[in-house]
Amino acid sequence: MHRYKGRIAATALTCLMTLALAVPAEARFRAPLIGPGLSPVVNSPLDQAVTSDESIVDLALATPSLSTLVDAVLKAGLAETLDEGGDWTVFAPTNDAFAAAGIDPDAVDEETLTGVLLDHVVYGDLSELYLRFEARAGDRVPTVGGLDLSLSARPLTVNGIEVVSDRIKASNGSVFLIDGVLLEDSAPTIVDLAIATPALSTLVTAVVNADLVETLSGPGPFTVFAPTNEAFENAGVDPDNIDVETLTAVLLDHVVAAEYTSKDLLQLDIFGSELQALGGLELDFNARRRQVNGIKLVIRDITASNGVVFVIDDILFE
Repeated sequence: MHRYKGRIAATALTCLMTLALAVPAEARFRAPLIGPGLSPVVNSPLDQAVTSDESIVDLALATPSLSTLVDAVLKAGLAETLDEGGDWTVFAPTNDAFAAAGIDPDAVDEETLTGVLLDHVVYGDLSELYLRFEARAGDRVPTVGGLDLSLSARPLTVNGIEVVSDRIKASNGSVFLIDGVLLEDSAPTIVDLAIATPALSTLVTAVVNADLVETLSGPGPFTVFAPTNEAFENAGVDPDNIDVETLTAVLLDHVVAAEYTSKDLLQLDIFGSELQALGGLELDFNARRRQVNGIKLVIRDITASNGVVFVIDDILFE
């Protein structure tokens, strides 16, 4: 089985290594051009990349920014299949990404290394537009290695790791450079996402005070409607000045014990169905106005390892 998986991974990595060399280094590693909208970036140098006639291995060896990835491919015994065709999408960690993750290919056994590489390869050629639309819908994409990739569009991330290039198009697929290594535990939890979002710092304080950190870091899945700092302030809710019982009840009215994306909420709206939050509050959705109980869904479908987050601009009360 590993023999075939190795050939699949190496085939997908072919497009990465070829195209990474076909564009200037400064273009490959500039800040991402993906913004809050949904239209694809056009006329990017990366989109104009062409496949070189040179050997994949020779080209990769000549690219300093991919040297760790090259070492990993060679160590995993995948170099022989780098010239084969295919139709794949590769999320390619840079040298800095490997270093930050503490992964040295020379210090990792071949089986483990192969597994890591396979978790960066997806069946099919996924376009940037596809990723960004599906990210907004909260979809998850499985890799060849079996890892589920959670997508978020603001900015475009996979399992919380930022995509740092536009789509690099190859004859046999696409490549997106990323600034981290995708591991089984790399997808952030709902709590991780909240902590990493300054606009949700009051919510984080509330979750800590209500002793819900462990719960919302658990397997779930959950759907969380997360009020911004401004929402707490406008509602006159200060987590540090509310008793724990009341605070817990308020927070649980923002949590559903299941995972719902925008697509799911649209279906609820169409059929006139409601959801019940863990605190007992009935939640009614208006897909056209993008509202829950009349409150605007400011940001939708932020995917976490244990559910989905929607940012809202008010507090949900009984």
